[in-house]
Amino acid sequence: MINNYQDTLTICREYGHPDLFITFTCNFKWPEFENKPGFKPEDRPDIISRIFKMKLDHMIDFIKSGKPFGEVEANSGVLQDVRVAILARRIIKKSNTATIEVLVQWQNHSKEDATWELYQELKLKFPEVEYL
Repeated sequence: MINNYQDTLTICREYGHPDLFITFTCNFKWPEFENKPGFKPEDRPDIISRIFKMKLDHMIDFIKSGKPFGEVEANSGVLQDVRVAILARRIIKKSNTATIEVLVQWQNHSKEDATWELYQELKLKFPEVEYL
């Protein structure tokens, strides 16, 4: 949760404050829930959450398409930076373990804005990383 908050602050710093704040809620009057014999929404939270997620993804894709509001400049739901280069590496020793950190230059950022990232976390986000 704190990462989402920090991502949002970064977006505000880079692009300015948002023009829209959109809230999306589940409605049990949606056609997917109505007229289903023996179906009570409170009995099937798994189905409810799947339908909600599908509709949410559809709404986000529609907004990002640029049709309703124009081109999207920034999105606080997902802040995706693409790595450009790994500039350096260092080994951090804590107690009896060693962790590897790499200095990453991100797309649309200068070398001065490069950040130290844990190699293992970077490897999970970007499986194509083959630095070590």
